[in-house]
Amino acid sequence: MSFVYPGFLFALAAISIPIIIHLFNFRKFRKVYFSDIRFLKNVEMQTRSRNQLRHLLVLAARILAVVCLVLAFAQPFIPAPDSKGASPFTQATIYVDNSFSMNAEGTDGSLLSEAKAKALEVAEGYANGSNLRLLTNDFDPRHQRSLSLQEFKAELAGIDQSPTVRSMSEVASRARASDEKTKGHDIFLITDLQRSMADIGNVTPDTLTGLFVLPVKATSVSNVYVDSAWFSTPVRLPGQPDMLLARIRNTGERPVENLTVKLTVNGMQRAIGTVTLQGSSFENVELAFTNPERGIQLAEVSIEDYPIVYDNRYLLSYSVARSIRILHVRGEDAGSAVPKLFTGDSAFTFTSTDARTVDFSSFAKQDLIVAEGIRNPSTGLMQELARFGQRGGHVLLIPTSKAEKGVQNDLLLSIGAENFGEWDSVAVKVDRVNLQSTLMRNVFLQWGERIDLPSVAAHFRTVNIAKSGREPLLTLADGTSFLSRYALGKGSTYVLTSPLNDRSTNFHRHALFVPALYNMALNSAGGSVSAEVLGTDRPIPITAPTDRLENLTLVSLESSERFKPEPVVRGDGTSMLVHGQVRSDGHCLLLSGQDTLQPVSFNYDRAESILDYMSEAEFRETANNAGITRLGFVSEKTGNITNSIREMQEGKRLWRLFLILALVFLGIEILLIRLFR
Repeated sequence: MSFVYPGFLFALAAISIPIIIHLFNFRKFRKVYFSDIRFLKNVEMQTRSRNQLRHLLVLAARILAVVCLVLAFAQPFIPAPDSKGASPFTQATIYVDNSFSMNAEGTDGSLLSEAKAKALEVAEGYANGSNLRLLTNDFDPRHQRSLSLQEFKAELAGIDQSPTVRSMSEVASRARASDEKTKGHDIFLITDLQRSMADIGNVTPDTLTGLFVLPVKATSVSNVYVDSAWFSTPVRLPGQPDMLLARIRNTGERPVENLTVKLTVNGMQRAIGTVTLQGSSFENVELAFTNPERGIQLAEVSIEDYPIVYDNRYLLSYSVARSIRILHVRGEDAGSAVPKLFTGDSAFTFTSTDARTVDFSSFAKQDLIVAEGIRNPSTGLMQELARFGQRGGHVLLIPTSKAEKGVQNDLLLSIGAENFGEWDSVAVKVDRVNLQSTLMRNVFLQWGERIDLPSVAAHFRTVNIAKSGREPLLTLADGTSFLSRYALGKGSTYVLTSPLNDRSTNFHRHALFVPALYNMALNSAGGSVSAEVLGTDRPIPITAPTDRLENLTLVSLESSERFKPEPVVRGDGTSMLVHGQVRSDGHCLLLSGQDTLQPVSFNYDRAESILDYMSEAEFRETANNAGITRLGFVSEKTGNITNSIREMQEGKRLWRLFLILALVFLGIEILLIRLFR
């Protein structure tokens, strides 16, 4: 036990006063003579013993009353664990979790309302001589300064829900960034302890900082939400059937039957589906529709579920290509099959250019580049093809048998493909077709053993590399590759091992040639679906050429707000950073001046949608394993928190107890004097 004012203990010398009074009785006695006291002697002895006992009890009561009164003024207290005494100048950072999961209902309204009430009580517990700081998921810079109690109340009242999700380690790190090392620092975390954010194991231990958790609990953990959505095929074409898959997830234990799922595109309902979900499960819903027109498409998948509604819709946007841009870079040995296939088709914008005079700046405007029959590719061509693939473009390489082996392998290496080995002139047929690949998936309605496949009279053998990432598309009967796909940055590289001429193969005259190259072209224009997550710092890809990155503006189609993104140009392509300017979900358009470059759709982070909470025991165990010793849990209801906070900061105060005891002993003294005669 310690004392706030130990100097008052000198007043314990006052217990000598009642002792002196009892030792020296100044009352004067009169002598009374009786004729005979033989019969009173026994009574006198009994009365004297009774009086002595009463005086001793009164003396003890007075001494104890004085002692308790002195101790009450000295203000004794039991120090808090890991505390060296009272700290009237403690710095307190109070974190209020204002993520979307705090919209759940608690016993006294929404969890956010409960959190605000608890934060106010914590602040009142530190009102005298303390530095208060407020922290939310927004990491607002104005909250980094010290606040008075009145300023804290004003800032607390203005807290609203935030789309940003912060982990506990991020919050602790942010709070310690404003730590004043000359003072103690207590961090209070008022949160629902969602498992997705409560990474207490990643918090750096600090013996100088107290970490206190004030949990708020939801009365229900049920939530149904749209987890994600994606297309079953990579290409969007006008007037063609399409399929959107939406994943609907149920976090509650009770099943949900016949939930309606709607798909709207550009504000018009295009598909509707129903789904039945068991407890703690998910289902993928197929939404079939037809893209009606070219241009930008703004899609929304929605359901109805309460009380958490922020995740009831999922937004995505994409562009239906007006035409697919194909550049044919022809060498000395290029054939005519590729130009014949794509020329005259309104779905394609086909351009052919000589490899020796190609304009590299035009690569950024293409979807697919076909490099055919080039004997001596320049270093610049190889570098630009590699850069084109890294940024998301697609390359088809058709070799020539007349190129030098080393030069041709340099070209293959630059576009991420395997090297060519020896030229093989043994006739062989295509034996296997990869029907699971996106290139061949929908080519055959029915596969039969007697299907006629292309024949090959001569081809290059490939030097197989274990980690090349090759996807075989067409394989010859001898096990070697005829057509393969390789990943190249964000794009793809397709490599044929035979030139397209009658001396080497009949592939260019075979029925399989048209769907194979047609699907290559379609796949090259299909990777522009936008479904970004708010609150993350991930760069957003820009499909526009680098010469159109000046004066970029992001315009919200719902609120008409305008934002200034930061363009980022890297080797793997162009992108932009919004730096947290966009605060709500919705569709936006990226403009360059007055020209529209692409749509961008933003969704709230689904990490808060899974209502899975950590228990106090589990949280303590994880913290203990992480080496965090100064950890406290404040589970009191609103109305009792202030006293609990003061006890944790200053220890358990006992002056009220001793004051009550002093009054009790005075009462005992009075009773002894009046009743004990």
